[in-house]
Amino acid sequence: MTIAARSLPALSLDVANLPPAPQVVQIEVGLLQNFCEILFCPETRAAAIVDPAWEADRLLRECDARGLRVTHALITHTHEDHIEGVEEVVRRTGAVVVVSPREAEALAGAGGARLDVVDRLDVAIGRRGVRALDTPGHTVGGTCYLADGFLITGDVLFVGGCVAGVYLLHRKWTSGAFHKGLDNNSPDQLYYKF
Repeated sequence: MTIAARSLPALSLDVANLPPAPQVVQIEVGLLQNFCEILFCPETRAAAIVDPAWEADRLLRECDARGLRVTHALITHTHEDHIEGVEEVVRRTGAVVVVSPREAEALAGAGGARLDVVDRLDVAIGRRGVRALDTPGHTVGGTCYLADGFLITGDVLFVGGCVAGVYLLHRKWTSGAFHKGLDNNSPDQLYYKF
């Protein structure tokens, strides 16, 4: 089942009228040392797990220990090291999967409801929330999640680096396979997202 999403009107800044920020718990999981975030509303205890990849059971135990109810799985992109645990999270919690429609096919077997994320869509987490930013580059449907005070980037930015950094910093564009399917987004468009 897919839940229809509607985009906010075009805004001059991606940060205009952000919803109140959820609290964040960041956990390093798996042999690849991925970061997964648990975002939660302290008032309602609703929570979202970002990129539930490795050790889904550990992420869910952390939510249980904090008295959180997982309502969403926010996906930055659908490489296996970011989605391996989505099916388990959905099965155990009934979480809605929030993912770009350009990458949703990779999660067809996850079951449950899906929210097709679009640029500048606010995703509620209890009384708090995050804003989705369309950031293709690492993948065609890459999505970052912005809140007041933080940005979750998936693999668009890494600790100490940036996947597309050379292209963003030097504003160069190539027609290589890395850029195929970017829906006419230029490095300038990605650059100004950040």
